[in-house]
Amino acid sequence: MSLLTRLLDDNMVLDKFEGKVDEATSLTVRDRIVYCDANAASAGFTVTLPNVSEARGMIFIIYAETDASSNNITVSDNSDSMGWSDITLDAADEYTLLMSDGRKWFEIASNHA
Repeated sequence: MSLLTRLLDDNMVLDKFEGKVDEATSLTVRDRIVYCDANAASAGFTVTLPNVSEARGMIFIIYAETDASSNNITVSDNSDSMGWSDITLDAADEYTLLMSDGRKWFEIASNHA
């Protein structure tokens, strides 16, 4: 069982557990698991993480639910994380699992090129 599957199956108590997007969006600290549907998009889009200091101690999963080879999904910070480099999801079932320490986003697990 993959780490992503275990996290999705765990009983996590959250205000707003998950959501689905097919266009550019800015996450809030309540958006913990985001499924991205690149096939429904007319072009690639960006998912912007919440403010790194507000997300301190939180984990976020951004998951490419469908093939994104023609419409890449870019995961970006709010220009507030030390040493950040955008992450690109460009195939079905790619994901990134990110955690904030209040100053920096850390990619703690992933399945992307």
